[in-house]
Amino acid sequence: MIDVRKADLEYIRILNQVIDGRLLRIAELKSKAYPGAIAYDDSGASKPSPSNKLEDIFCEIDEEERRINKLIDKRYALKCQAIKEIQQAIDPDDMVMRHILYLRYLSRKPDGASFEWSDVAGYVKIYHNIQLKRIYQLHHDAVLILSHHKM
Repeated sequence: MIDVRKADLEYIRILNQVIDGRLLRIAELKSKAYPGAIAYDDSGASKPSPSNKLEDIFCEIDEEERRINKLIDKRYALKCQAIKEIQQAIDPDDMVMRHILYLRYLSRKPDGASFEWSDVAGYVKIYHNIQLKRIYQLHHDAVLILSHHKM
């Protein structure tokens, strides 16, 4: 089982940014190449040849995609564990605290970007009909509860 610490919530957000950066790198690499000019070996993997720059670019893309998939797997495992910890630490009746933590640290917008505080506060304010000051107070209380929760 993965040992999840409170800092892992922020680490998940950092992983999201790293994954986004790697996806941008792939897009950059693909913009240097053109489709349809790459050969694959029997296993389906691309092989670089010293004289083929296009092949080198596609091999770099393959490697970046493997790195991204490993990061996504790690992020998923951490998110699952973090959700379990939140469910264990925060009272089930306090859905607002759970919702704030989920939106702030674990959720993503439809475009793949992380929710910033303005997004979280605005959504929670409308959905739960509470004031902004109370949202910040609930977040602070939830983080304190998590920091004292036995892992």
